[in-house]
Parts: sequence; C-alpha cells; structure tokens
Amino acid sequence: MGNPMNGDIYEGGLRPGDVDLDEDTARRLKEMIPARRIKDLMQKFREQGAMAAGNDDAPSRPMPKYKCHKKVWALEIANIEATRPKPTIAELEEILASEGNKNINISPSGAVLGVTGAIITPADEGFAPFEVDAAYIRKHDPQIGGYFVVYEDGYKSYSPRAAFQGGYTRI
Repeated sequence: MGNPMNGDIYEGGLRPGDVDLDEDTARRLKEMIPARRIKDLMQKFREQGAMAAGNDDAPSRPMPKYKCHKKVWALEIANIEATRPKPTIAELEEILASEGNKNINISPSGAVLGVTGAIITPADEGFAPFEVDAAYIRKHDPQIGGYFVVYEDGYKSYSPRAAFQGGYTRI
C-alpha cells in the first residue's frame, strides 16, 4: 500500500477515500506522469462511485446517488463589470485588512470585483443587465460563461458552465 501520486503501488482492498486498484493498474499508473495519473484515478473513482468514509474496521461502500430535480431560473453570463470603476480608499483598506478576500478580483481596468457590486450582462437576448451586490460576488465568484441561478425560494447562486449544463435541461 502507498500513495499512487508518489508512484507507490496499491494492491488489494479499498481503504476509506482510496480507489481500488489491482496490481497491473497500479503499475500502469506508476509509469504515468502525475497529471495523467490524477485524471485516470479520478475516472476510476467515478466508475466505482464515491465511497462513504468509515473507519478501518468497517468496509466502505458507495454513498447513495441522487438526481437533481430542482427547477431554477438561470441566465448565462456574458460580462461582469464592477458598479464603480475604482474602489475608495476605505474599500481598499478593507481589502487589505480582510483575510476572506479570495474572491476579490481586480480587472485590467482597475475595477475591483467583490468590494463593490457588479453589473452582470446576460448572454441570452432580451434580458437587460442587472446588478448584484458585493456579498454575492465574494460568495459565488461568478465567471463569464457560467450561470446566474435563482432557486424557487429566491436564493441567488452561481453555477460554472459545465456543472450547470451537465445538470440542467431547459424546459
């Protein structure tokens, strides 16, 4: 047993969080470059299903699968612009003082997304640009090409393009 990312070989049973590999597959993975190894391990993990975490005494088993059946309203994002081109001195001080600023992005024009709100321009024709607040930008970190999503209860969210298109069909 070992870590296949380090070239170690896995044999036999499955440990919580591991992917079950036979000796031949483990040797093949050992010869791959790490990036390719990760892709193959992820595929094997998907094929086996996510394994429920447990202790070493209890056997792991696939977690229950669920299919999404939510109805949402969504618009593809064509553009995101800060509501104000440049932040104030106080807003810049807030950025520097906060530890939770990972979703604050400075655009090439100097606009700071995540301190001020933003104007989202939908890709879908016939829908006007609309404003979202700074809290939405910091929490969801929306990206062009993704989707602005509103759930039935009014909750506003963001979904990356691949995840949204893989999970939702227009009705």
